[in-house]
Amino acid sequence: VVMVDYRTAHNTPYGTSLSDCVDAWQWLIAKAQTLGIDTARTAIVGDSAGGFLAIKTVLLCDLRPSKLMLIYPVVDCSMRTESMAQFSDTPVWNSELNRKMWEYYLHGTTEKSLLDLAPSELQNMPATYIETAEFDCLRDEGNEFARILQGAGVAITHAQIKGTMHGFDIMQNAKTTKKALSNRILYMKRQFYQDLLLF
Repeated sequence: VVMVDYRTAHNTPYGTSLSDCVDAWQWLIAKAQTLGIDTARTAIVGDSAGGFLAIKTVLLCDLRPSKLMLIYPVVDCSMRTESMAQFSDTPVWNSELNRKMWEYYLHGTTEKSLLDLAPSELQNMPATYIETAEFDCLRDEGNEFARILQGAGVAITHAQIKGTMHGFDIMQNAKTTKKALSNRILYMKRQFYQDLLLF
């Protein structure tokens, strides 16, 4: 497991965070190839803003992971969904904080929403697990991105976790968190070790 300590957007130029992630992925693949490791059995995982960076990293790289896992991902810079309008004051994350995040990230530039990507731009995406939270301003854009990927022929596993908000899994001992984590782990095991009997 490699965790990328990318430079955050609030104090770096536009694109720095994404560039760090792309560089880390390319370094990792080169290292794996040098060591004779099977790069076909790799995954990129991102949650929240990290989900956005994970998606963009995959789109920008010729050699892609075989799996992508997105936990309540940021997807839509246009912030046009119903849940974005609905959850303006929820704790941990809400539409007001989301707007500030995009201001920090974009630094006055414009970017195409991932919800506006054509199916042809997504056809070579890896099999993807997407998890969204019920009371999260990011809920609808994550759900919509799952539908768009599926429409492009990408293998999708999608779960919306009831009764949760953004970042719910910080409560590590909660039953809902334990179940969600178990499902994430099970997904990865089934993808990479399909010959295993899992109970």
